[in-house]
Amino acid sequence: MLLFILCFLVYPLGGLLCRAFFVSGRFSLAYFVVLLTTPGTLELFLRSLNLALLVTAISALIALPLAFALSRYVFPLKGFFQFAVLWPMILPPFVGAIGIRRVLARFGPLNLLLMNSRLIDKPLDFLGAAPFLAVAVTEALHLFPVLCLYVASALGRIDSSLEDAASNAGATPWARFRRITWPLILPGCFAGACLVFIGSLTDLGTPLVFDYTALIAVKIFNQVDEMHVNPLGYALVVMLLAATLLVFVLAKALMPQGTAAEGQKGNAPFVPRKLGIVSGLTVSLLLLALLAIAILPHLAVLLTSFAESWFMSVLPFAYTLGHYLEVVNHPLTARSLKNSLFLSFGSTLVCLLFGTMMGYLIARNRGPLGRLLEGLSMVPLAVPGIVLAFAYLGAFADTCFDPRRNPFPLLVFGYAIRRLPFMVRAAAAGFETSSIVLEEAAQSVGAGRSKTFMRITLPLTYPYIMAGGILCFSFAMLEVSESLLLAMEERFYPLSKAMYALLGRPDGPFVAAALGVSGMLVVGLCLLAARRLLGKKFGEVFGV
Repeated sequence: MLLFILCFLVYPLGGLLCRAFFVSGRFSLAYFVVLLTTPGTLELFLRSLNLALLVTAISALIALPLAFALSRYVFPLKGFFQFAVLWPMILPPFVGAIGIRRVLARFGPLNLLLMNSRLIDKPLDFLGAAPFLAVAVTEALHLFPVLCLYVASALGRIDSSLEDAASNAGATPWARFRRITWPLILPGCFAGACLVFIGSLTDLGTPLVFDYTALIAVKIFNQVDEMHVNPLGYALVVMLLAATLLVFVLAKALMPQGTAAEGQKGNAPFVPRKLGIVSGLTVSLLLLALLAIAILPHLAVLLTSFAESWFMSVLPFAYTLGHYLEVVNHPLTARSLKNSLFLSFGSTLVCLLFGTMMGYLIARNRGPLGRLLEGLSMVPLAVPGIVLAFAYLGAFADTCFDPRRNPFPLLVFGYAIRRLPFMVRAAAAGFETSSIVLEEAAQSVGAGRSKTFMRITLPLTYPYIMAGGILCFSFAMLEVSESLLLAMEERFYPLSKAMYALLGRPDGPFVAAALGVSGMLVVGLCLLAARRLLGKKFGEVFGV
């Protein structure tokens, strides 16, 4: 396990740091000085930070009321909303941006609706006037479910007797929320917000689709071709890595251990209150409107995938299945689908092997080894895909793993490294719920460690391990940053790189949308299966 992490995480990142901090074999900050004194670089970095903050704020506005309503009340269609909140996660913002770009076009559906309603006289240039806001909204509509799951998990762990005591003392509902509930869920909110912030700061695909290049992630992407002659790219990547690590460390430091919100043994669980008919329907309608906005990118991509022609009309003129037939028959799309399935299965097998072993040791070993493995397993959450891919290009150049020859090995291990935290979290949760007494009983009657693990421990934790594997597979299917940087030849393109390549063709957006919907169906089924297997612990798998 340590060798795997050293080879495909520590070694490439170490090489990245050496190339950024050492000039002619001596430690130097020259590259950073040149970078920071270059006109526009600092502004680029600050704009990326502002974008991440805006995305986090928009995500919080959507996630907080949604999580509170789903955790605290019973109302019509609640089961539907608990499933629907996962929908935005099944489509990366890179694909959703294709649909949003069509909706916000000068003669797209939104402008036509506004003109038909006589609210405006001429079409508004949404994408030209506010591309920054378009990128922010698209990313927020994809990332808010992570924050929602985290907040809902924190609300579910609160000891309800604390709120009952405040109520008995005469506190109003607002006072109970401000003095009791909010302080207890704040660590969970902050941790979820940190993940949203990192996801937005390092997102590469969405700005590329909107042709918004004034961000640090796009700058790094453009530095790949000259990374061996221009070392400033390494310094830029290290700056991005430092920002994500700082946010990750803050999240860990401010996350208190053993608080009342964690639901200690014997605490009273909160019982959701059933709303009346009028209030229940009102909440359902409000949540329905909120989710309608959240899944707007999905609806736009779905309509685009079936549209035979869509110009100067609110809805397509005609519908066809031809784009899906092209996905199956066209060499680029058919090959990319096979490539993604192969890479996803391969990385999932790696995650199952190492993640299960690490989860077992973390759950069973509370000493230094368990703490070391737990810390190492969470580091990939703070390492963006674009940083890891850039590090791979430098560390494995001119070796048997050189992605310029065949990127598949590094894509498999890169996908696996970045999804390892989800697998470890799921496996550790499973091992913690299985009683060690059963293992000790089996060993007391002569069963060896391996037999005990296979016959007792593994069957009890099988749902958790399967759920972790399903999550790893689903997130690998539509990975963007590593796919865009490491897959350089068309025959090696995964789904994301093929969709990006298709955008340059006249009918490319339609075929790319069909390819995105195909991947969306696979990911959606995977997330639904994982949610059913993990239950309430589903949100905790995304934790820092």
